[in-house]
Amino acid sequence: MTDSSDNAPPPIPRRWEAPCPNCGAGVPFASSTTPYAVCSYCRSTVVREGEVLRRIGESAELIDSRSRLQLGVRGEQDRRPFTLVGRVQYGYGEGVASLDGTWTEWHALFDDGRSGWLSEDNDQYVIAFDRDDNGGAPPFGALEVGQSLRLADSDWRVASIVRARAIAAEGELPTRPALDAAHPIVDLRNAHNQVATLDYLDERAPTLAIGNPVRLAELALQGLIDGPDLGLATVGGRSFDCPSCGAACAPKREDTQSMSCTSCFALIDLSKGVGADLTAFQQRQRVQPKIALGTVGRLGFGAHKPVEWQVIGFSVKTANSGSDGSFAWRDYLLHNVGEGFAFLIDSDDGWVGYRTMTGVPEQGRNARTVRWKNAPYVQVDAYRAQVSYVEGEFYWAVRRDDSVLTTDFNGVGAMSARRLSKESTDSEVVWSEGSIIPADAVRKAFRLSAPKTVPSFAPYVSDGIGPLSDDIGPLSDGSGSLIKYALIVAAILIFLFVLNDNQRGMVLRAASDGYIYTGGGHK
Repeated sequence: MTDSSDNAPPPIPRRWEAPCPNCGAGVPFASSTTPYAVCSYCRSTVVREGEVLRRIGESAELIDSRSRLQLGVRGEQDRRPFTLVGRVQYGYGEGVASLDGTWTEWHALFDDGRSGWLSEDNDQYVIAFDRDDNGGAPPFGALEVGQSLRLADSDWRVASIVRARAIAAEGELPTRPALDAAHPIVDLRNAHNQVATLDYLDERAPTLAIGNPVRLAELALQGLIDGPDLGLATVGGRSFDCPSCGAACAPKREDTQSMSCTSCFALIDLSKGVGADLTAFQQRQRVQPKIALGTVGRLGFGAHKPVEWQVIGFSVKTANSGSDGSFAWRDYLLHNVGEGFAFLIDSDDGWVGYRTMTGVPEQGRNARTVRWKNAPYVQVDAYRAQVSYVEGEFYWAVRRDDSVLTTDFNGVGAMSARRLSKESTDSEVVWSEGSIIPADAVRKAFRLSAPKTVPSFAPYVSDGIGPLSDDIGPLSDGSGSLIKYALIVAAILIFLFVLNDNQRGMVLRAASDGYIYTGGGHK
């Protein structure tokens, strides 16, 4: 990474330095007790033995994730100063050549000599500390996603189980990085918003780290990398030809795992890297997003103050619910350099803004209720959601026919505008917290025009038209008003035949792509 002199990290008082045994460059150590380091010039992994260094391996180049962090950054946690002196980058996926995602663990050396880890995962941050014992961790084979367990005198729930490996390292490290040694890593969450990690590099003796989520603004960091559009600037040297149409494509983020071609809108899998054989599937029809990709808008999520978000991804998702039939909704992926990622949902519930949670809610008095931040939530629906259309860039690998089991919860009473969403797969459970955002706030933030006037009978056609939609349902092929109003007339005729007191909305099919959208529910 490059940095201007104005943003250079403050100097760190180095206590010891020795020449790299491979290239001769100086390898500095900030701590007298740090045993391992990675040479910044030749990437050799070295171990300190007395006053000399011994080469024990080689680290690959780090994947540039467009982070604001760098070695030498100074900060404070609970008034305890620390310096970032090293980092390990992890990747996970099915095979050695394929990565579904990456995250980085920064070695934070506190001035009192204690070592901690500042974990950076898709712009979410956790500071954690290794424990001397593993808190009575069970054997790896006894764990499964969603399981509850007692560990280190606390109640936890298994949030994810992945096979991960250290793919690169840099700087000083308290333990030897096991480069390319794929092994199980289990993430645990609890109702106190804590995160625990069980590392089964040695499955007979797993290690345990426990931490809490933090925001960069809370750490009084000095020496961060700044610059316009840091997280979204085009990455040089990573362009490629679309495997579907041959058009030039260039991801804007180094850690992008999936993106769409800007010419033919085919979805391209980048999880194996742009130098590998790329796979793509042609989407049948483009779905025009209401908020154009690249648009920047100032919007607040929950209790957080408004900041500028840029739309970097757009998808249409479909599902089938026993209570509401088939339905679809728009999902916008937003990014802010300091805040990370957020999701803006356009559905028949209105506009809902979501951020992923670090903790997990407590189970309520029955299976359909949970509590989060001392507030009750009630389950309103459960369904399997499937991605039907994708455009833009995503930090996870989006693949055709991917689906996830989704459970939605609504707040109660004064918290009725609040939302919780649980998404479950075989390897992960992700909770998100959200709230309804007034349509006027979304229009103002992203400078959207007001909806066009719709016929007075439109409420009888569907009670699920999105808050800014001027078309039928979330899928529009732009084929003109004749098709659109032909659908309306057809729907009215159906309505006259099937209307009854129990019916909540009409089912309409989009013009040519066969997607189904209904009224009712809150998706």
